[in-house]
Amino acid sequence: MLERLTDAHCHLSGGSPDSLPPPGVEACAACACFAGEWGDLDGISRASVKKVYGIHPDAGISALDDVGFAEEQIFSALLPELDRRLASADAVGEIGLDARIAGRVPLEMQKRVFAAQLEMARARGLPAVIHCVGGWGAMCEILRGFFSAGSGAGFLIHAASCSAEVAASLEKLGAYFSFGVRELSSRRGAECAARVGADRIMMETDGGCSAASLENAAASLAAVRSASAAEIADAAFENFRSFYSK
Repeated sequence: MLERLTDAHCHLSGGSPDSLPPPGVEACAACACFAGEWGDLDGISRASVKKVYGIHPDAGISALDDVGFAEEQIFSALLPELDRRLASADAVGEIGLDARIAGRVPLEMQKRVFAAQLEMARARGLPAVIHCVGGWGAMCEILRGFFSAGSGAGFLIHAASCSAEVAASLEKLGAYFSFGVRELSSRRGAECAARVGADRIMMETDGGCSAASLENAAASLAAVRSASAAEIADAAFENFRSFYSK
């Protein structure tokens, strides 16, 4: 069994907050990215569990919702409530852009909500955990407006599967990248993982935190990067500690 396993991005997934981190995992970052999940994190006060609150680009908006009214509610009610919770947060996330849902949640609306949360993160000195599916050009443009090399508290591209070229651009802005087995099974995810620096990689489950899942991710990263799984786990541990201690 690998030592010093860390999960850079997990969800409660119906489990109890008291179960985090599970046996074999030294620390994890638990993400609540829909308003109905925020309360699940409120009672956690263990140093081994980093609390991440945010509004996902989906934001729970259905095809039947009035988009204008939904955006008004996000800005008038959800964002102020989120800001109050950020007083006890370790990061803001997962936030970002998702081109797959642009038919329900217009990309321009996603950009406004994303930028508002990045501004909240900057005001509180918190790092941001980023979700991006498609729309990488727009994502890079927005991030350049908030980050330059070494500025701010930093950001993590979770479930990283951008191209190597995009990864290089984001790394110049100070990005970290976390990978699970799913991403590493794709060509672009593997290329991204091979391209970024050892001081920028982390592992994630993007679901229920599990030592077995993290060990599988470490083995996949090791194969991509021509390293040992132990070296990957150690690097991810140091990067986790650096990112979530800002």
